[in-house]
Amino acid sequence: MSGDSRRQWRWRRTEPVRPGKWTPVVYFVAKRLVRWFIFPLLGGLEVHGVENVPAAGGAVIAPNHVSYLDPPFLSGFLPRRAYFMAKRELFEVPVLGWVLHRNCVFPVERGAPDRAALRHGVEILRQGQLLVIFPEGTRSSDGRIGPGELGCALVAGRAGVPIIPCAMVGSDRILTRHARMLGRSRLYCAFGEPVTVEPDPRGRFSRPALQRATDTLMERVTTLHAEMLALREKREGRRRARPRPDA
Repeated sequence: MSGDSRRQWRWRRTEPVRPGKWTPVVYFVAKRLVRWFIFPLLGGLEVHGVENVPAAGGAVIAPNHVSYLDPPFLSGFLPRRAYFMAKRELFEVPVLGWVLHRNCVFPVERGAPDRAALRHGVEILRQGQLLVIFPEGTRSSDGRIGPGELGCALVAGRAGVPIIPCAMVGSDRILTRHARMLGRSRLYCAFGEPVTVEPDPRGRFSRPALQRATDTLMERVTTLHAEMLALREKREGRRRARPRPDA
């Protein structure tokens, strides 16, 4: 079948994202499954700074990105349901696109500003929801924190909500690049103090204003990431130093 005649599932971008009738139930069950069974099987979980995530109202959660597992893991870390952006190509995968469509995920075009996705994100935040945006825009190939893009600050500024910096450590050990099987590693996650996007003196979210907020955000993500790496090293050092029982 030619590419022009092939039917592809399309997202209705023009309408606000709204969860289905069963979404709250599915989310509740999936969250408990991840936290109570998946995380223990994979090596455990340690979360810090969850009090920085607002209990109500809109906010952007801005984590680093090192693995395809980051979105589902982050859903387990967060105390509230959150919406996610995902690259458009995933919505064209049979079954997966259907699942994403019904689980608070919406597509974004990569490589160019996607105004429709940005407007969608602003609408979600104005409805008082959490929205997860990976500020680096793509996965890190070496685990290091890369430069942040301005889209995260732009969406938060237009919606008038804070950005919560977040750092995750361990997911890249569980699913390494080109791996065929999952590994085991303890997961560490930290949420930092919110970053506010301030407009310029003319009341506009100009590029310099967005850049200042983005720089502050990435500095905090980098600091949190370093703290979680140090904490993992400390925990692993204790386990290595622990005497083994006699055989």
